[in-house]
Amino acid sequence: MKKLLILLVVFLLSACSYDISLQELKENYPKAVKEKVEKLPKDVQQNLTIPNQLPFEPTYANFSYETTNPADKSGEVFRTEFLFSNNEANLHVVHWHTEMQAHKEETEKAIDINGVETVIKNDENRVKQLEWKSDDGSTITLSMIITKQAEGKYSLDDLVNAAESMHK
Repeated sequence: MKKLLILLVVFLLSACSYDISLQELKENYPKAVKEKVEKLPKDVQQNLTIPNQLPFEPTYANFSYETTNPADKSGEVFRTEFLFSNNEANLHVVHWHTEMQAHKEETEKAIDINGVETVIKNDENRVKQLEWKSDDGSTITLSMIITKQAEGKYSLDDLVNAAESMHK
């Protein structure tokens, strides 16, 4: 009975998620996120999106971006990335702001997430990756890289739940 109770507690803890908003992220990480986001053009800022529900509580978050002139970060912003991590996993939210030629390999499976066709790019033990096109033609890639120690703790369903929270 004691083992069953311990197993139940472990299961419930592993099924927990962490809720977050972009505003909270800016407040909690002013140097790593807020200051960098505020340097972007307003139209790019308005298109930034993160999952409202993460599969884990992050102990670190960062934001980065790439422009057509990487030397001084001037020029058109073509890629933004949010990184969330803890000692078990990294979650990457990459937004390709320029229209990309999306292609689905024959071996890749597409799933529907709230009416959005989402391609499963990777579902390995330690790497999970989803990709979809936004309404504006840009592409969003959501990836989770899991440490060897946490292998098996996170599944593709955890990443799908994070993606669903972006589509609401």
